Amino acid sequence: MEMWLRDLSEIVRLLLGGPETVWEYWLLLGLVLAVLMLAMYLVGTATRIPNLGNIRRLLALVLGLGFLACVWVGAQTYLLPYVETAWLRQVVLYGVPVVSAMLVVIPIQQAIFRSGYVATLITFVSSLALAALFMILANAVLDAVLDGEKESHAIKERKAAVNRLLDK
Repeated sequence: MEMWLRDLSEIVRLLLGGPETVWEYWLLLGLVLAVLMLAMYLVGTATRIPNLGNIRRLLALVLGLGFLACVWVGAQTYLLPYVETAWLRQVVLYGVPVVSAMLVVIPIQQAIFRSGYVATLITFVSSLALAALFMILANAVLDAVLDGEKESHAIKERKAAVNRLLDK
């Protein structure tokens, strides 16, 4: 169980763009979940999925992403050690979660949303794509802010060093 949790944590950290501190991790995770919920609402409305509330959207999101993460960890843990060809490793690593999403996640979400398969598929995939785009933008902004903070700190240190030299 410890191995699964460690691998799952590594996958979440990888998908979040490798945040360096705990507050960055929780900030990015909260932002991604909020964007996923909003995107599922907007795309679901566009595909005429009835608005069944935030609880059902959150349940569908948690079940779907949780199942996909478990399938990904399982594929890495139990299948990849036995696959030697590089292209086949890529197929297993990405194909198994995609097939499981098509066969398990979308039908579960379809039952939760009380909608058609295609509408649910479009909602889930486009919500993930919007969240990924938002994650890229959020990481870029966070990196720019942190780099700017480091630069301003370095400038303040140089200014203080120059003032110390001038005062002597």
